[in-house]
Amino acid sequence: MKKIIDYLRKNFPFILFLIQTILLTIILIAPGADMQSQMFNVYLIIAVMMVLLILPIGYVAAAIIENIILGGIYYLNQFLISVRNRPLNFMDIFCINDALNVRSNYSLIMTKTILVRLIISVLITAVNCFLVIKFYKKKETKAFVKPVSAIVTAVLMGGLFTFYNTVGVKIGMVEEHVLTWDEGAYAAVHGIAYSFFCEYRNSKVMAPEGYSADAVKTIAEKYADNDGNEDIPTNIIVIMNESLADYSLFGETGFNGDPLEKIHALKDENFREGRLAVEVYGGYTCNSEFEFLTGCSLAFLNQNDIPYLKYKLNNVPSMGNDLEKYGYSSVPVHPYIGQEWRRNFIYPNWFTEEFISGEKFSDKQNSFDYDDIFKQGQYVNFGDDLEYLRRYISDAEDLRKVRKVTDELNSDNKKAFIFNITMQNHGGYDYKSAENMEIIDYTPDKEFNVYLTLTKYSAEAYLDYIDELRKSPEHTAVLMFGDHQPGILSDEPAKFYNSESDIKIMANKFIVPYMLWANYDIDWDVPEFLSINYLSAVLKENCGLKLEPMDVLRLKAMEEYPVLTNRFSVDKDGNYVDTNIAKNSGIIKEYEYMQYNRMFDK
Repeated sequence: MKKIIDYLRKNFPFILFLIQTILLTIILIAPGADMQSQMFNVYLIIAVMMVLLILPIGYVAAAIIENIILGGIYYLNQFLISVRNRPLNFMDIFCINDALNVRSNYSLIMTKTILVRLIISVLITAVNCFLVIKFYKKKETKAFVKPVSAIVTAVLMGGLFTFYNTVGVKIGMVEEHVLTWDEGAYAAVHGIAYSFFCEYRNSKVMAPEGYSADAVKTIAEKYADNDGNEDIPTNIIVIMNESLADYSLFGETGFNGDPLEKIHALKDENFREGRLAVEVYGGYTCNSEFEFLTGCSLAFLNQNDIPYLKYKLNNVPSMGNDLEKYGYSSVPVHPYIGQEWRRNFIYPNWFTEEFISGEKFSDKQNSFDYDDIFKQGQYVNFGDDLEYLRRYISDAEDLRKVRKVTDELNSDNKKAFIFNITMQNHGGYDYKSAENMEIIDYTPDKEFNVYLTLTKYSAEAYLDYIDELRKSPEHTAVLMFGDHQPGILSDEPAKFYNSESDIKIMANKFIVPYMLWANYDIDWDVPEFLSINYLSAVLKENCGLKLEPMDVLRLKAMEEYPVLTNRFSVDKDGNYVDTNIAKNSGIIKEYEYMQYNRMFDK
């Protein structure tokens, strides 16, 4: 007993540090997690925090730094849930720069639960530090202690990681594949560290079983026989509208009016609208962009993958490349910072013309000091001659730019393909940020009303735009669709997709509207419900363009599974099924082989 007491006395600070780590992990990193996941979170954080003991900073400093790190992770996670209704995940590591670019439109939060947890964590650390300072007599540390501690820590961390990555998966301690409808609920059940680790495990892409370059060559030859026609439009305009959602797609809304009422009332014979399944919710615009432009499906990648940030895409064919073969000048237009999602690096390989980002919208202002702007937490003013709603260039201003670019190309006898990503409706929807717009009371929720009012302005800008095109002699086809629904933590939008078991209701969270219009006679032959990975092939076919083998393959795959996403699929009979079932289909396997070849085996 005496030896035990002596040991505890000598290692008093270390034991306190260990207790603190366990308590902070349970309180901040894994509050409410089940026991199995709780153990993983505790083990992982202990292993990581042992690093602090190796540093020559002392126990008190290590305890304080640990609290700052874990508290920071907890608060960041809660903030992300509040602004996008999704927790911190592995791919967020690659999104830091893009998050900083739009942070000025979000408000920091401090709920009672967050405040209580942070206060408790600070008190734990304060008591820890007091006890060490008050009762621990520091003795000379032997020279070999730090190196030995470093080796032991490295072995513990490596062993823990290896065990959970191999044996842990086999015996069920770690889930091999994590596909979830609600990442926030998953993190609440399993803890931040466990969820983060599982996402890391799922971040690797392997060649599909049975894949070979020869098989892809055979597939390409199989779907190569296709001819377009000569009656193609002079202009093809694609508008990917930021956070555009249509809740009337899910039944009676209960709103005091419909923000998209005037679009639904369009009687043009050349107008069609329908439902579009996307992979993302509340953010990650670039993933919808990636699927539309490349025809690749995130169903064959990993949940929460961000191809723009993770993969080398220079040689991946895009719609802009394809249309160049038919004489189109392709131009990307986006009224915000060009460096977001690495578009300034990706677009030169995908489009023939210069990327027109927010920096190029104004005729008067052409230089920006971004470092100074972001340091002060300000929004970007791209020019006083432009129209803004809240802190972003309005859709009306954005579409004026699209029209101007199109007219300039047409005046040079060039056909135009414009890929436009709007910015007006970007989150967050803080009521105070909407001081320069009149908010309509569609619902009792003020934040949601800001969003719905913005949607109404989007509809008006779109209708004004196509009204102008009615007067144009150039045949123009226009596709507009939402990139994702807004990430609003509110009962109002949640009522449309809240369910614990009904896949059809849960899927509503990932469904947005799409609409096609043309100023010339065209018989749109389009499905009412499809996923975004098929959309560019559908557009090309309806515009009379010659299709590439990848296009023909996608259209054939769409006949079997009109909706193919990472979370769910829908078969030709309208049945909602697990995507793993869809992947067993022969045509879907061919699609997966073709995509893997285009992305990873070129």
